[in-house]
Amino acid sequence: MYTKESRDAVTEAINSVIYNKTTEEQDTVNGYYYAIVAAADALVEEKDTGDIKWIENQTYELGSGEDAIVKIDYVFSLFKKVVVDDKELVLHEDYELEEGSTIIILTNKYLETLPVGEHTLIAYYSDGKSFSTTFTVIDEDIVVPDTGTEFINKNFTTESLAISSIGIIIILSATAVVLKRKNNQ
Repeated sequence: MYTKESRDAVTEAINSVIYNKTTEEQDTVNGYYYAIVAAADALVEEKDTGDIKWIENQTYELGSGEDAIVKIDYVFSLFKKVVVDDKELVLHEDYELEEGSTIIILTNKYLETLPVGEHTLIAYYSDGKSFSTTFTVIDEDIVVPDTGTEFINKNFTTESLAISSIGIIIILSATAVVLKRKNNQ
């Protein structure tokens, strides 16, 4: 299978042919022939590496109004279905599909239905191959219940949680040592 761009170039060369030329216009007819041959010679085969590249929003922010786009370098014509977290998605509702290898556009409408966290996307092909990747849904603005106060959590990481936990353990250990010494006196 050839890339859409190179197939389009051949189609354009063929469509530029004006029929019913006379023998006096043989040079023009030859030009059509050479343009078609050149376009056919320039056909580029689709990549079939299965490489996955996120074009937009591998980390999707709820409420952003944006789509998430992933490109899989594999034969578009063999594409069968896409699954996220073991649920098959519906074309034109949950996602759109474009040629240029395989481009999957997860719609904003669909992404807004997902819970915060990591999700797994798997693209299946009719030749039995499948390719998977992960993406994350985040909610930057978190509303604290009952107060209506909004805070932005942009710097929270597993590392900061670990450091905080270690700090709490040290404080509790020091408190236990002081209390034990006090009880022994």
